[in-house]
Amino acid sequence: MSVPVPYWRQALALVLPVIGGLAVLGVAQHEAPLSWPPPTTGEMPLLSEGGEAPRSRVSAHARLRERPLDGMALRSLANDVAVNEGLVAALPLYEIAVRRAPRNPSIRGQLFTHYVELERWQQAMQQLDAWLRLDPVAAEPFLAEWIGRRDTPMLALLAVRLAQDAPWQSVAWPLLAEHGQERALRIVLETLAALRPLHAHELALYLPMLERTGDAGRAREVWMETSAVSKAVDRVYDGGFEFGVGPSPYGWQWGGVASGYYSGIDSAAPWEGRNAMAWRFPGRDIKFAPLQQALVLAPGVYRLTVHARAELDMEAGSFVWTVMCRAPVGSADDLPRATILASMPVPARTQGWQELSTPLVVDECPLQRLQLQHVARGRGQSRVSGGMAFDGVSIESMHATAIPGDPCRPGKPRANVEASGACREAADE
Repeated sequence: MSVPVPYWRQALALVLPVIGGLAVLGVAQHEAPLSWPPPTTGEMPLLSEGGEAPRSRVSAHARLRERPLDGMALRSLANDVAVNEGLVAALPLYEIAVRRAPRNPSIRGQLFTHYVELERWQQAMQQLDAWLRLDPVAAEPFLAEWIGRRDTPMLALLAVRLAQDAPWQSVAWPLLAEHGQERALRIVLETLAALRPLHAHELALYLPMLERTGDAGRAREVWMETSAVSKAVDRVYDGGFEFGVGPSPYGWQWGGVASGYYSGIDSAAPWEGRNAMAWRFPGRDIKFAPLQQALVLAPGVYRLTVHARAELDMEAGSFVWTVMCRAPVGSADDLPRATILASMPVPARTQGWQELSTPLVVDECPLQRLQLQHVARGRGQSRVSGGMAFDGVSIESMHATAIPGDPCRPGKPRANVEASGACREAADE
């Protein structure tokens, strides 16, 4: 007894001779080969088993007689096969339909979705990659769906394509920033980082994500590894201002809009090295843009040291170095966590270069910001004349660790820590 040939194979027997077997073979050479044997005999039945022929199949049959390359007609046949014989059996027809109409969003999207349903991640990524190259606008919603899923294989495959500098990266990264949850971003970015160095726009997503998820130390390590001047990175990056302002997010940054003065690198007479950071004030009211740097200090007791040179005339107010708690990089608001950990005023006048220092206790504050700011005493009292410069900014550890509530660990010899009241000079045992 002969085994009946499935009607979808009989349908292919009708379609493929018209298209041309060589054309099909040529397409298959450029894509993954189909996993089905070519049909050989038989007519396409118009009746399902025990019932009337579906209208979609009758319509598809008629369209294919007139237009053998009609991708939508092939998709209609594939839909009917999926209902009667299952999705796996229908995939070859969907694949041919995509080849006949590669820019049709409904056909391409349906095949992509079916691959995802069957957890055929490689084939799904191949479809999405091809579609993004052909029509990134139409493919964008499906890429957003891909990014929004939590499937590790899908996200890792996306990272592999990005590592290969896929031409649709400009579409992918905004979607990752908008739709990618923390776990999804971490999978994509860490997979990508293992394949090649992260670019600046990728670090701009990765580092804030690490800080938000409580891994700020790792964020700064990654930044150090990618920095061209990593040897200048200590607890304070570039404390000698040898490299000027930047790079973000852990280099020196200006905060806010500035007016009424001049600032920049001074190479004429630094405290040490080649450069110092200097300001000149011509005697006008100023709007001071703080010089600041994001820190990631472990709990402990430290000493902040700054070398200053100043000849200032001010109606009121002062310049102050502070260390305060901060929110993660990229957060819109620092105020809820802006607890001041240390404060060190700058003298209006110094005898040449003068060393300033103050203790700094870090306890339950995993993220900090070092900042030079101008504190005015009242409205209309911000006029400043003269100049100032800073060099040799450092934060040195005074204790290996801190015990909450008792950072000095009394009973052991400790350096004299005075200003904060958190520590006192400990007597030798």
